[in-house]
Amino acid sequence: RGAAGLARDFGLSPMIIGATIVAFGTSAPEWVVSISAQLYGKPGAALGNIVGSNITNLALVLGLTATILPLTVRESVYRRELPLVLLAEALFYVLMWLGGMSRVDGLVLLLTFGALYFYLIRDALRSRESPVIEIDEFTDPPRKERKSWLLALTVLGLVGLTLGANVFVGGAEVIGLRVGLSDEEVGLLILAFGTSLPELITSVVAALRQQMDISLGNLLGSNFFNILFVGGTLGVIKPFEVDSMQFYYHMPVMLFVTAIILPLVWHGKNRLMLQRSGGMILLCCHVLWVGGSLWLRSRT
Repeated sequence: RGAAGLARDFGLSPMIIGATIVAFGTSAPEWVVSISAQLYGKPGAALGNIVGSNITNLALVLGLTATILPLTVRESVYRRELPLVLLAEALFYVLMWLGGMSRVDGLVLLLTFGALYFYLIRDALRSRESPVIEIDEFTDPPRKERKSWLLALTVLGLVGLTLGANVFVGGAEVIGLRVGLSDEEVGLLILAFGTSLPELITSVVAALRQQMDISLGNLLGSNFFNILFVGGTLGVIKPFEVDSMQFYYHMPVMLFVTAIILPLVWHGKNRLMLQRSGGMILLCCHVLWVGGSLWLRSRT
């Protein structure tokens, strides 16, 4: 509610609000957990959290959101933001293929992150005169709210999401280690799911409030943040290498899940839609990925 109100009052696209304010806030758990794992000498868990979160955001969260309510996809999102996420993930994969993440590679990711967000925000500010959201689009329209109140709503919501996710992750990590999961498996399956809970809650609530741009913008912005900012920060703090399972299975799945959204978007007469059928396909991808991870673990 706070983010949508800010978008309305400042004349910005809800997509941009979702990809900046909301995405930064809901990605805070990924950043905190990954950096902590890296500092404690567990780069496998840190990398697994990034890759697993990106898969979970699009396969599980976007899939579930689209299954609940078909999502309208803006032309600019389909032709610009989504391909940029795919290119960012491909860049991350290529850097890993060239020999792991060095400090120079981390710096490249951070500079790419800054350049892309500067481009997106500058483009949003140029088009801010165009009304992108009307008051009557709210399912529960508030009375005239001051910008400070809307900002407070946004900040309080983000803080609550972050604290809740951190509590979940703390308990889930202990359980995962006690049942014998490796650092990589804890990062991919447990930490990734836990740190994606804010995206799940935010996206579902945004979809139920008919704010589809915030839902999709939140997920795409979070994946941008995870792969470029969090990944780049990890490399700058301490170089690390990637194991074969990450490189040959989990990272290709991440690229596939992002790429498959492009053909899943249905081209209607006047709009682009991610239908319930597309959401179910994404959910199936998530189930197959988790099942494949468990099967490969049993074979090793």
